[in-house]
Amino acid sequence: MVPLIEQVSGCSRRAEAAALLDCEMSIGRVRADRWEVVRSTLPHRVGAQLPPELRRGGDWLRIRDTDPQGRARPRDWQLARVEGPARLLAVGSTWR
Repeated sequence: MVPLIEQVSGCSRRAEAAALLDCEMSIGRVRADRWEVVRSTLPHRVGAQLPPELRRGGDWLRIRDTDPQGRARPRDWQLARVEGPARLLAVGSTWR
């Protein structure tokens, strides 16, 4: 097994190196109905606002996200387990 650092340094093109590192780890802050990325392995994500919307029934959550080029892209998450009322994840919002 070749260590990742050696694989990245052996790439001849930046796109090849980026493909090897194509993952995201982010830390965020949740306040009322506002989610914000405060730290991320992807610098363009820092400061991103991810307003959550809770689906009726409380089993799905949608965030208004963006792709690396900045285009709007919703992401849907199925909630497998929630501690406390799910409505607190997205105060006052629902979608169908």
